[in-house]
Amino acid sequence: MVLIMNFFRLLSQRISLELPVNVFLQHKKTGRISSDFTTGTIVNLSKAGACVVLDKVILDGNHLFFTAQEQSENNIYLTNFSTDKDVVSEILATAVWMDGCTYHHKHSFKIGVRFMGLQKELFSIMKNRSQ
Repeated sequence: MVLIMNFFRLLSQRISLELPVNVFLQHKKTGRISSDFTTGTIVNLSKAGACVVLDKVILDGNHLFFTAQEQSENNIYLTNFSTDKDVVSEILATAVWMDGCTYHHKHSFKIGVRFMGLQKELFSIMKNRSQ
């Protein structure tokens, strides 16, 4: 039982941070990236996903959350990370949950995303930076 609990604790290990990122939509079939984007901030990061805070959720007439879920037509395309090392340049993700919030005294939106692949390098870089 302890082994199972430790396994889930490792899977959900998260770090709190403020990492600026640009957020686009990418069409799953064509690979086309939206011409419109929004800036966001990753505020919570794990190897498998993140919480991204955004000012807007509509890009090129599409709602980020509803059109980027696992069974939907788009992925969320995250790019232009502000890391000291240029190891990670882009990440594809799907939307898992969404909520409204106030961030830096502004009405904003939080979207929980699941990365399409583990982001061990990004997580390691940001964990080392936060210590």
